[in-house]
Amino acid sequence: MAIAAGLDTGVVAPLLYLVSAIGNLSLAVLVISRGRGRRGALPLALLCLVLFAWQMGESLHATAGGFWGYVRLVASSVAPSFLFNFVRHFVRRERDYGRVTSVLYGITALFALLTAGALALQVLRALVDHWIWNAVYILCLFPFLAFAIVLIVRRRREVADRTERTALNFIALGIAVGVFSGLVDLTVALGSPLPPIGHLGGLAFTLILAVAIFRHRLLETDIPFSRIVAILGIAGGLVFLNAFLSMRVVVGRGDIILVGTAFAVVLVLAVYRLAFVGWYARQEHRRRLEMLGAMAAGVAHEIRNPLASIKGAAQLVQREVKGDSADYIKLVIDEVDRLNQVVESFLDFSRPLTPKKKPVPLADLVGEMVVLQRAASGKPTIDIAAESMPTISADPDLLRLAFGNLLRNAVEAAGSRVVVRVREQGDLVAVEFDDDGPGLTPERMEEIFRPFFTTKARGTGLGLPIARRIVESHGGELVVRNVEPHGARFTATLPARDEA
Repeated sequence: MAIAAGLDTGVVAPLLYLVSAIGNLSLAVLVISRGRGRRGALPLALLCLVLFAWQMGESLHATAGGFWGYVRLVASSVAPSFLFNFVRHFVRRERDYGRVTSVLYGITALFALLTAGALALQVLRALVDHWIWNAVYILCLFPFLAFAIVLIVRRRREVADRTERTALNFIALGIAVGVFSGLVDLTVALGSPLPPIGHLGGLAFTLILAVAIFRHRLLETDIPFSRIVAILGIAGGLVFLNAFLSMRVVVGRGDIILVGTAFAVVLVLAVYRLAFVGWYARQEHRRRLEMLGAMAAGVAHEIRNPLASIKGAAQLVQREVKGDSADYIKLVIDEVDRLNQVVESFLDFSRPLTPKKKPVPLADLVGEMVVLQRAASGKPTIDIAAESMPTISADPDLLRLAFGNLLRNAVEAAGSRVVVRVREQGDLVAVEFDDDGPGLTPERMEEIFRPFFTTKARGTGLGLPIARRIVESHGGELVVRNVEPHGARFTATLPARDEA
């Protein structure tokens, strides 16, 4: 009937197309979830979705017929433009060949519109069914696909990186296999005695693309195996459900099935993003912190020893000199102390947190923090306002570090007064640190807990991130907001007792 006509109507071809559809849907979900912001990620995801629709249409056209024949035709019409756009981004020429891409999109859009119109108009159906349709398709679109391979070959000659060269080889091979198998199927519709091999070419292209993504890091990112298995299972379930409904339940209403499948895909992506992406991100963050902790311990050891020697030597010299020279020596000692503080903060941030909980009277802990800070700063005034001072289950050393950082931050930001409030909220206890400073701009509020972000000349940018990690390790939450008439409030909300 149409593009890639002459398909084997037995079992093997529809099954292979079905497997290819599962693979391309899985690749699309992986790229969307893992490759956000990376070069070529969006064009690759769109290409995989178009290939999914094409191969799903091929499979169900052979078994359910009707509507699915036009789905495969529309998808196969626009696939070359999505493929060319992906290649353009992948070879880092996304700003070039804009007119070529526009012409290609125009041609494929025309093919797609005429094909879709064949559902309603007999004259268009006759055109799409005619052998001339396939001949025009070959003449119009295959030169663009050949040019895509040329762009890949040119890029391969330019790069020295072995990984990128290998990925380029795989993409070129995949396109060549896909184009060849598609060309064979099109010539079958023109009367060629060759057997149709589109199902084999489609599966081969999907496998080659998967190898390029996973083994040769096409997206310049590693993808956990557990995530691949989960998405393959979800995609496989959706595709087989689609096929079952088309052949057994809603026979002859492929449009309903297609809309339902599209809705299901969007729903799965949303659920996946909410339920799994955050979990994977937390696991990745934890793994990186463990690596950072191991590295930090070694780096800190190598830094601390020379700093101790420098400080000791400076203190010896300080006893022997007077006047301006003594001031310079004092400056050296002060800077060594500051560097030691930076190293200590870095270690605190990179250490894995495992709270050793025991009963902690907040009255003692908060009172101790306030007394120490009053002695260290002298001003501003630090007041305690508490409805009650319960005893909570926490690690006193970690909590002392977190509250110390929060109180010190409030003192440095305050104009004349800091207030520490303690309030019970059912099973939770909120400890608030209020200052009467200028408050935070929306931009700073978004960045305030990012490691190494600081607006202070001598700050490390780790105090607040450390405090947040400690509070969260206790099952709590640390948030910030501005208060009226001016100032900021950091609120650490903690469980009143150990739920374990």
